[in-house]
Amino acid sequence: MKWFLLFTLILFVSCAHEEVQRAPSSEAENIFYGDADPAKSIVKMFSSQMYFVEIKDANSRHVDRDMHEFEIREGSKKIGMKVKRVLRGRYYFILNEAENHSVKNLDFYVANVKLKFSFRTGLKPAHVAHTKMKVLRQTKSTVKIELVLKDENGRPVETPEAPEIIPDAEVQIEKLEHMGNGNWQVTLKYPGGNQLFYISVRSQGVYFKNLFRFQYVETDGRTQ
Repeated sequence: MKWFLLFTLILFVSCAHEEVQRAPSSEAENIFYGDADPAKSIVKMFSSQMYFVEIKDANSRHVDRDMHEFEIREGSKKIGMKVKRVLRGRYYFILNEAENHSVKNLDFYVANVKLKFSFRTGLKPAHVAHTKMKVLRQTKSTVKIELVLKDENGRPVETPEAPEIIPDAEVQIEKLEHMGNGNWQVTLKYPGGNQLFYISVRSQGVYFKNLFRFQYVETDGRTQ
């Protein structure tokens, strides 16, 4: 009988210990509510129907809001969409496919606060066959590159938002200038010594992987 009581006690203690150590599995444990700061929050366009939204407060902390507080508007009209939470303060906004049929100016709201990012959809995007980059000027540590965005018919593409320049190395983007007529100029700063890196570009949800290859050889300072 004593052995049976001892066994029961050990089993009870073991089970109780296991319950204490078990971590909460609910995603709600990671939710942190706060007020969105339009100057700190970010919206990125992945496609004409999908947007990535980062909600940050005045202290640049990622914060959450309830799903019904997110809106995309075209003027005063609300656009139908689905919202998917990825991490704290990070969400995908997915537009209803049936509503994506014409040129629209889309604005993003969080709890009736308008974010600074707006997007114009329905425009023809740039096409990889006609979108090019070339070196305009370079030194031992900087290079100015021209980006020309053109559609599938070779016509210049004017975008409402600046294209995203994505080097695959430790390269600093010093300046991005809009020159008009689908033309942009970007100034990059890179570490000294021989350099070889690729530049990708994202524009209106279209991703141009490794659009441009840049090589600098320190001995003669020539681009290859």
